Amino acid sequence: MGVQPDPTRVRRILVKVGIAVIALVVGILLAEGGLRLWMRAQGHPFDTQAARFRIRSILSPIARFVPATVGIDLPDGARRPVLNPYYGSEEEADMGGVFKHFREDARPDDFEVLLLGGSVAAYLGVSDGDAFRAAFQDRPELRGRRVVFLNGAHAAHKQPQQVTRVAVLLAFGYRPDLVLALDGFNESALAVDNALGGLNPLWPSAPVWGAVVTNSALVSPERMEVLVGIWDLRERTQSLVNQCLRFGLDSSALGSKYVFSRLETLSRQRNDLQGQLQALGAVDPDARARRQAGGPDFEPETGAVLQFSVQGWRESSRSLRALCDSRGIPYVHFMQPALFDTGSKPMSPEESQIQNPRESWLVGARDGYPMLRAAAAELAAGGEHFVDASRVFAEVHETLYVDPCHVNLHGNQLLREFMLAHFPKDVLATR
Repeated sequence: MGVQPDPTRVRRILVKVGIAVIALVVGILLAEGGLRLWMRAQGHPFDTQAARFRIRSILSPIARFVPATVGIDLPDGARRPVLNPYYGSEEEADMGGVFKHFREDARPDDFEVLLLGGSVAAYLGVSDGDAFRAAFQDRPELRGRRVVFLNGAHAAHKQPQQVTRVAVLLAFGYRPDLVLALDGFNESALAVDNALGGLNPLWPSAPVWGAVVTNSALVSPERMEVLVGIWDLRERTQSLVNQCLRFGLDSSALGSKYVFSRLETLSRQRNDLQGQLQALGAVDPDARARRQAGGPDFEPETGAVLQFSVQGWRESSRSLRALCDSRGIPYVHFMQPALFDTGSKPMSPEESQIQNPRESWLVGARDGYPMLRAAAAELAAGGEHFVDASRVFAEVHETLYVDPCHVNLHGNQLLREFMLAHFPKDVLATR
């Protein structure tokens, strides 16, 4: 017969394991409670909704803008950008359900507010769309009408895509009652990105155009290695987020802090890979693909690129206003804030650690924003309803930014409150 275990010794081991497990659980609970108390004392109590929003904000660009993925269905059900004949490409047809609303849900007495812009506007529409709708619903000019807020913004889009979106909407016979545009960052930073990769600055941005129209079969071994790295990083990031949601870490201050740290590390790695891809050229060396993706020739010097891009932003806004005026649609243009726009915000310790994914993003904010403000003065002088929201955080010391242009839920709330507070008083007077 084998040696029988000593029951007393087994009990002692089980007791020690039980004590260790209890100590671990108690320690985690104490750490969770302590972190929540500290966050509350700092004036920023833990918010599960805000944690989930931040996780989605970091995941979105990593998961969506992956080169060489046109029309490919992925295991998680996501679908890569597809070509659109009017504004380059989109993640899916009718992002935001704008066309669907007009086709299926619109009522004769509706007051439809259409928001345009890039990802900052798109995320604002997701987080604060209901608050925008409620604020307009309370206006005396709209009493008795149902207000509908339509999110027509799209990540990585920039002018003149906003103009084209409205033009196509009108061509379909659909007519919003108010158009709001929130933009500026993509028109400067992503325009410089385009130029560095050989794409015309006014062409759709490289992640949603050059990566879609070029032929992945013709890429060089160096580019293929980087593309594989981007794909691998996307899968690791998605897996992390899936585990976070499965185990409820987004509902824990301690768990969220861990996930944020991992996601930010992955985001920096992704930015490094995107920089490597950019250094290799945004389009492959195939002449046909380069001709299709690159667009008209342009002056590649950075200062000239910024001047050209700002001119495109200004003229696009004039064209958008003209389109709206011709139908009697009020149009209000807001300039969005950016972290590295000098003087736009006192950086918190967390924000001072945020890195630009590429030098062009710093140049776009630091050098492009003063040029945008000068162009905005021309728009306002010409009668456009323009509101400069680039200094909305100038007196805010708390952490708002999660990267060089996107903000957390509280940042979106402050931006939305500013936009509504500075909404021109006479815009809806005759509605």
